[in-house]
Amino acid sequence: MFQLSATISPSPRLIGASFGSIARGFRGYRRPLEESVRRVAIPAIIENFEVGGRPPWQSHADSTVERRSRQGTLGQEPQDILIETGQGFGDVIRLARWTITRDEAFISNIPDRSAYMRFHQTGANLARGGFMPARPWAQMSTQEVDEIQDIFQEWRNGIIARSLWRRVVARFL
Repeated sequence: MFQLSATISPSPRLIGASFGSIARGFRGYRRPLEESVRRVAIPAIIENFEVGGRPPWQSHADSTVERRSRQGTLGQEPQDILIETGQGFGDVIRLARWTITRDEAFISNIPDRSAYMRFHQTGANLARGGFMPARPWAQMSTQEVDEIQDIFQEWRNGIIARSLWRRVVARFL
């Protein structure tokens, strides 16, 4: 009679016991969310400002171009559509403007001095009868979304590996 034997390490029992500790590692996503905001979302917003939108934002009205020229404000380059004083840009790229919970991250507390940044994100009807076109500055490319997915995969894999490693070490030490 022919018999085949194999030793699987770690044992299925050890792997099964690890699921409880692995599950505890997934109680919330705060860590990968914060890392995603720092490494991807804020740099994406900076990139949007540097290149004038992705896709490019609608140009200013002639009256805005003339006013900016007269006043000598920042944003003299064609791509500097949303940079006039630098205040709004500075406010929206700060981590302190983000709310990061166990399962979501979003820009939540833009100060009143930069409230107009909310209108640029979606566009707005103006009180004096005009319309401010949308110039979405909080937007990411598919590549940046992929980078966030990579951050979450690294985080997930790390939780699983640490849990299994602790079990293996505890078993043999």
